[in-house]
Amino acid sequence: MYNSWFVLKQKSNILLTILTSSLLAKFSYPSTLFFFLEMALMKVMTILVLFVSVSSTLAQSNNGGHISIIVSETGLEFAKDYLIKKVITTTLPLQLPDIENKVKIPLIGKVRMGLSNIQIDAVHVQSSKMETRKDGIILSVLGATANLSMDWSYTYRASFFEISDHGDASVEVKGMNVRITATLVNDNGSLKIASRENDCTVKNIDIHINGGASWLYQGVVDAFQKMIISTVEKTVSTKIVEKMKKLDSFLQSLPKQRKIDDSAAVNLTFTGNPVLGNSSVEVDINGLFMPKGDDIKVAGSRSSSFFGGVNKRMVTISVEEGVFNSATLVYFNAKVMHLVMEETKNGSILSTSDWKLILPELYKHYPDNKMVLNMSVTSPPAVKITENGIDATIQLDIAFDVQDSGENLSVARLSTILSVACSTEIVKNNLIGSLRLNDFNATMKWSKIGEFQTNYVQVSQVNYLEFKIYLD
Repeated sequence: MYNSWFVLKQKSNILLTILTSSLLAKFSYPSTLFFFLEMALMKVMTILVLFVSVSSTLAQSNNGGHISIIVSETGLEFAKDYLIKKVITTTLPLQLPDIENKVKIPLIGKVRMGLSNIQIDAVHVQSSKMETRKDGIILSVLGATANLSMDWSYTYRASFFEISDHGDASVEVKGMNVRITATLVNDNGSLKIASRENDCTVKNIDIHINGGASWLYQGVVDAFQKMIISTVEKTVSTKIVEKMKKLDSFLQSLPKQRKIDDSAAVNLTFTGNPVLGNSSVEVDINGLFMPKGDDIKVAGSRSSSFFGGVNKRMVTISVEEGVFNSATLVYFNAKVMHLVMEETKNGSILSTSDWKLILPELYKHYPDNKMVLNMSVTSPPAVKITENGIDATIQLDIAFDVQDSGENLSVARLSTILSVACSTEIVKNNLIGSLRLNDFNATMKWSKIGEFQTNYVQVSQVNYLEFKIYLD
């Protein structure tokens, strides 16, 4: 249901493919810093980009939820066809109760007749529709046909003898109309079917008797036509009630939170009642990330983003920036936003020789020594929803450690501020998108090996880091 990160992580066949391995921005030197920032950004922005998004339109949520899910007319049409097919395949063959009756046959007298093993073997839906109104969602099946099979028997008793016979028959049901009305409400964070009504009517039936005398056919028609129609109508209505109860139980059993990993879970409680629009249904869920199952409060605006054209897509999802900010806050507090780097992009050991221009004193004091870079996010990344996508500001500290005589020596700490932009889009069954570095600032917090030569580090052009996630 939720095309968002916490659902995608559960899919075993998710594949993150880097289409271009260049960094978000191209630096003149060195490539090691370039690669390091790439890894850092990928780690931090993973939390942000794996939310399904399409074109962005700012909106307001009225029910207190941070994620809104809108099922459009196309989506309702798909859901209707799926539900009808699912009900038919899981219900048939449908057994009907046996029927007995006495009928008076001209020139013969009263004959006891019975129908047994009556079952609906097939249903063919000619037309159907789903409507949304203030009083609920209405599903209608119009002009359906059905095929029944059954066994017949009769017994005629006279004063000195008894005559009986049996065989089988088939029935074609014509003009079967079914109408179901359901009202959804919020029940303590779960969806509940508050009221449900259904009605089934059959226009007429054709009975085909196999075997038996000619008088038998008219006798069965006279005795059982109305009873068969009534039995079909009642049985179908009863079965619909059973299916509605199961659907209600399923909706109320939906989890109210989903664990993502050892650091976070997502609050999946519904907020407010579903909103029935013109051929659409909207439901809102809390959607905030939680540490160890606890709710958190996130400051910021309640603007929503990522609404696609409702009429063009079956389902669209609106994700408020509070969801992203709750995610970054949870993972920041869980102390997982850090990265240790000991190798360059090509797999070689990280060395002070890679930093000759930016930190000349580093190479002078420790020529060709092995290095370790420790990156840590110093505050929760601030996420802002704009009309063009997602913007985020990430503050990173880079600690430079040098291996000298078997010891790790801390020689400098660099403070950086990255301004990045993210955009994503669903194309068929793929979630594709890109990250772009808008701005980069770096200052030396402290150093034992001289100042950071910022004139050698500059954004020379804007490149993209693209990715693709396969959803099936």
